[in-house]
Amino acid sequence: MAIIQSHAVVAKTRKKNAQPLLAYSLHEQQTSLFPLNGNGHAVFRDPAFADNKNLPLHRWVPWIAGYSASFVDDAISTYLANRKAAVVLDPFCGVGTTLLQAVLRGHNAIGFEINPYPALAVRVKLSAPAINLAELEVKLADMERAARSWRTTSAPESVAPPYYKSRLPFFSTKVEKQVLHALAFIDRMETEAIANLFRVAFGAIMVSISNTG
Repeated sequence: MAIIQSHAVVAKTRKKNAQPLLAYSLHEQQTSLFPLNGNGHAVFRDPAFADNKNLPLHRWVPWIAGYSASFVDDAISTYLANRKAAVVLDPFCGVGTTLLQAVLRGHNAIGFEINPYPALAVRVKLSAPAINLAELEVKLADMERAARSWRTTSAPESVAPPYYKSRLPFFSTKVEKQVLHALAFIDRMETEAIANLFRVAFGAIMVSISNTG
């Protein structure tokens, strides 16, 4: 309804110039949503996700289709400037840049994501501040010790996810053995929040150690 109303207003104001509705370009529709500075440029910073690669939490999972944290901050400060605790909805939340920034700014956040891996990444990012760092350090040390034997011991094949095999193997034989050991080690962790943190960290390097890296 809002889009239809917006088009109607544009058509009315331009009727005297006999300009068709299509003359209201997509660029104009998009930029009209954002506040402009004195030079006619949007005041929001670069929305490209690349800036997130240097930020805590955000850099854990590079996501080319995401927004930058600074862009989200600009949107929140512009449209929620007078709201102490709003609800921010992101129906396609990806790895959670919008949700995380909303929570860091004191708002509530709701997101939807169909892809299991970025959905897991969002949960891990949002729960990270509550993780017991002492327990995390213990698990990191345990994994480092256990990994010393992963190259020489048989891998627990029962831990392989469904459809793990492909026509072209994802990993070399030596790497696959260590991957399966790592997955089994993570599955044995008692604290789910820490196990999920390990899964996200492990997933972030999977491509670099695979045959597609």
